[in-house]
Amino acid sequence: VKDGSGGGWPLYAKVVIKATGAPTFTLYTDPVTGYYSQTLVSGITYTFQVTAPGYDDGGGTVPLGASHLAPDALVRNWDLTVNALACNAPGYTQVVGGLFESFDSGSLPAGWSVVADPASFSQWTINTGPSPCGDLTGNMTGGTGPYAMENNDCDGPGSFADTSLITPSVNLSSFASAVIRFKEDYFHLGDEADVDISTDGGTSWTNVLAQTSDARGPRLVQLDITGLAAGQADVKARFHYFNAFWAWWWQVDNVLLGSASCLPGAGGLVVGNVFNANNGAGLNGATVENLTAGGSTKTFATPNDPNQPDGLYILFSESGSNDFRASLSLYGSDQHTVVVVPNSTTRRDFTLQSGNLSASPLRLDSRVNPGGTEDKTLTITNTGGATASFEIIEINAPALATLTSGFASDALRQQALARFSKNSAADPKARSAQGLAPLPKAPAPSRTLAAGDVIASYPTGITFGWGVASSGPNFWLSNIGVGGGDDNDYQYDSATGAQTGNVMSDSGIGQWAADGAFNSQTGMIWRVAVGGDNCIHELNPATLTQTGNTICGSPWTGISQRGLAYDATNNGYFVGGWNEGIVYHIDSTGAVIDSANVGLAISGMAYNANNGHLLVMQNAPGVDVTVFDALNNYAVIGSFSVNDNGTPAFGAFQQAGMEFDCIGNLWVVNQITQIAYNVASGESTSCAVDIPWLSENPTSGTVASNGGTVPVTATFDGGTLLPGLRQAQLQVKTDTPSQVPAIPVTLTVRFLDVPDNNQFQAFIYGAAGAGVMMGGPPNCPAGVLNFCPSGVVTRADMAGYLFRAINGTNTPPPVYQNIFGDVTFNQYNSFYIQGIFDAGITAGCGNGNYCPDSAVTRAQMSVFIWKGQHGATAPPACAGVFTDVACPGGFAVDYIEGLFNEGVTAGCGGGNFCPDANITNGQMAVFLVKGFNIPYLP
Repeated sequence: VKDGSGGGWPLYAKVVIKATGAPTFTLYTDPVTGYYSQTLVSGITYTFQVTAPGYDDGGGTVPLGASHLAPDALVRNWDLTVNALACNAPGYTQVVGGLFESFDSGSLPAGWSVVADPASFSQWTINTGPSPCGDLTGNMTGGTGPYAMENNDCDGPGSFADTSLITPSVNLSSFASAVIRFKEDYFHLGDEADVDISTDGGTSWTNVLAQTSDARGPRLVQLDITGLAAGQADVKARFHYFNAFWAWWWQVDNVLLGSASCLPGAGGLVVGNVFNANNGAGLNGATVENLTAGGSTKTFATPNDPNQPDGLYILFSESGSNDFRASLSLYGSDQHTVVVVPNSTTRRDFTLQSGNLSASPLRLDSRVNPGGTEDKTLTITNTGGATASFEIIEINAPALATLTSGFASDALRQQALARFSKNSAADPKARSAQGLAPLPKAPAPSRTLAAGDVIASYPTGITFGWGVASSGPNFWLSNIGVGGGDDNDYQYDSATGAQTGNVMSDSGIGQWAADGAFNSQTGMIWRVAVGGDNCIHELNPATLTQTGNTICGSPWTGISQRGLAYDATNNGYFVGGWNEGIVYHIDSTGAVIDSANVGLAISGMAYNANNGHLLVMQNAPGVDVTVFDALNNYAVIGSFSVNDNGTPAFGAFQQAGMEFDCIGNLWVVNQITQIAYNVASGESTSCAVDIPWLSENPTSGTVASNGGTVPVTATFDGGTLLPGLRQAQLQVKTDTPSQVPAIPVTLTVRFLDVPDNNQFQAFIYGAAGAGVMMGGPPNCPAGVLNFCPSGVVTRADMAGYLFRAINGTNTPPPVYQNIFGDVTFNQYNSFYIQGIFDAGITAGCGNGNYCPDSAVTRAQMSVFIWKGQHGATAPPACAGVFTDVACPGGFAVDYIEGLFNEGVTAGCGGGNFCPDANITNGQMAVFLVKGFNIPYLP
């Protein structure tokens, strides 16, 4: 297959071969030779369909007679003709005759005129950027630079428009053929957009195009006007926009009135692939440029061609020796000299080096005595062919699914983890397992990623993900009901893009819940309501519920908003939408601190409290994200669009919510394709939270290529911490195209009387770290650094353990109401006794007493644990699991077997459960950790 319009070079083309009653074959030509080959059945007539970008479709029928048998091959070549209208095949340029106007001067060109009905509210103008009212961001015709436009939308309610943009007179008397060609974006709303031709200098007009429906850009229109205008000496064209009453717009650019030829250049094609040096994969979106003669192109994917790797490019070049360079963000460049052969195709591949960092070991676990320290080494290794930089970010929240138990799903463990808002009541510096955070750290060094570059992308797996919120190392998407979703919020693991299983209801938050924001002071997520009260509503990611708290205010709740961002400096929010294009900066009561009309169709926002940069996502054609300086009257700092390896991630009106992740990048979602993107922001911010018991040296560095390493010393410091397990994570921020998985870190501070080989030690430290069983008096008189694992649990002990396991360590128990005769108001754990009584877990030991000092048996504890888990729901009937517990009839047998079936207990050995044995502190830790899915370190 080769070019048949004068270039003559071989083409990379798709060949589809069909015949009635025979299989269909789809193959691709070699991009250098244009060759293809396919074995077919003789005696059949086949139809060939041959296509290549920039060319008209070709092909035809090929009869295979009986003589066409191997090894005799039939040669059938195909020549394709350039699509002269688009004229975008490599090597071809448009040569025009007559009038051509690109409006690049930014003002009405000489000879052009604008004529409007006297009653018309507005008229055609030449625009150089966004429209005055911010409803669009620039040239959407497919052209570049300034453009002609009639924007009735900016005129406001009731505005009428009847206006014409008219070309100067063009002499086409020597032309044998003629066309009117232009690029456009026409957004219809009851109006009409006509193209008319005059051959008498504008005295009379002939309509050649009447548009009464959308013709959205980028769009190229060419109309043959040979019979009307060829041979005429006084030809004009007009773009007539009328019958508009507060409608939308019509954009026009690159107007040609005359003739156009699509001609090949003097040279040939250069084709090849750009590869990743680290793994040999083709790189899509890389730029290949001719440094000698000019011109560039992007590499593209070839998913349907099994013989051609991704990262293919095709670039026309002048003949002779030319220098070419390939480059891609986060990679180095590769440069070669190519001798280009005229009317031929030459191959040149490129290989790009980049850093490729990994961290070893995959997790860091330390165990120290009280007050002790330990150093661990984390090795950062670069197996890539280019140097790489890193920065270590501390996040005082556990990585998902890092502590395995074998008895509950990851989602259940995370829900359980969320209950414990502090690791220990005696350890106020330790932040919660859900990542509750103080203000962000000082700015970290910025990444070399270009703003807008996609770092990772994942399908949402839901119907209509829209609003984006973050909560520490995870992010949330609202699945809006108006688009067919279920009005729930779904949580995703930022490292993998997988749903965690955690779901919150957005029901009742307006007609639907739009963008979200994470309040780092409270750990709560806020969603802006579209419709209803138009307020912002609070959700608790720890309990997976709406709290009922709202923030409302005037005037911003007078109309529905869409975007939301948290301001950690003022403990306030930024809110805005596309109905007004106004950013409202509000405090925690809803009062407006300041506001600005930014003129954008706001759908999402993210705020960097370190420098006052407000990033605004707009749901409209054009640039995706605009950056404002909220500390300087919302001055525009810059803007960028989201690109996935050079391909735009968003089309017009596909943008939705946006928020920062934990290392200063953005989470955004395409509401149409339902792809969530992690995107470089160009900002230095994070939700980093200091881990009080861990430090690293160095915290950043550069790693040499090809096996270079940098050792990082991680110092674990027991300090004044009480015994128990603490967990957090390190994230490694890099300037490479590959991500380093989060590194779970744990610190176990030992009890003095719990050796590492104690059979219950993992559960003891899990329960202690969660603040459920902290050791020390009165249950363990030996002191706060002891646990007394063999000590017997009393009913008073059990009340405190159970209440904290159910409700979390920061939930205060109710005030004791003197409900039992043997428990006084000031007695040990009396408030907790009241709490489990109110919950229906216990009614006491009989005769109006509670028996607080009595030991708890294993059978009794089975009932308490089950009721704490399941409330009034009874366990299934027993099946006879343990030999020493009668079934039926044995005390608590259904509860015992219920816990057995859930993996909470395996009995005491030998097929027995030992129901009457007193439960020890060590055994109690097992029951609580397994029964309530408390994370522990096996």
